[in-house]
Amino acid sequence: MYGSPLPKGGVGYYVLDVSKGHTVQERQRHSLLPRAQVQQAQQQLLRLVKDLLAGQPVTTVPLPIRLTTVVHPNRASIVGTWTGNPLHLLLFRLQMDLQTAEVTRLRTCERGQSAEDHALRVPVCGRWFYARDLRQQYCSPECGKEGRWTRYWQTNREKINRRRRKGSGVNPSGETV
Repeated sequence: MYGSPLPKGGVGYYVLDVSKGHTVQERQRHSLLPRAQVQQAQQQLLRLVKDLLAGQPVTTVPLPIRLTTVVHPNRASIVGTWTGNPLHLLLFRLQMDLQTAEVTRLRTCERGQSAEDHALRVPVCGRWFYARDLRQQYCSPECGKEGRWTRYWQTNREKINRRRRKGSGVNPSGETV
């Protein structure tokens, strides 16, 4: 979500200076950050979010970014875009988005976290996600399903195995049912 310095299309009006013989796609491709730099920025952003959720204030150093605004040609409104170092834009956008989000909805997936899950060796997910529902505990339906299935299997293993053996399609005399 925070990997590109330009917002995805349809939201604003952009004037891009594209040199002769080049395309907009080439310019966007060159504006993407290298994988190592993105991973480093993600780690910094994760620390920032953890600090915020722990109740610590987060202050950044002054960020050298600029807001460029233009009058939209077909409307009476002004449209702006932020420009500057992609990492600074990333940090700025995250903080702006966090101001509009309910921070209590930022959570880590609970699959494998409970004592019961530990005992049953359910793999830990721990992925960060934004809860769409206040009751949401897992990052995805798959994570919730895996934990529930493992607990159900451990509780009902014998009954399930008996049912499988009983319903195998062959009766005791060897005839197929």
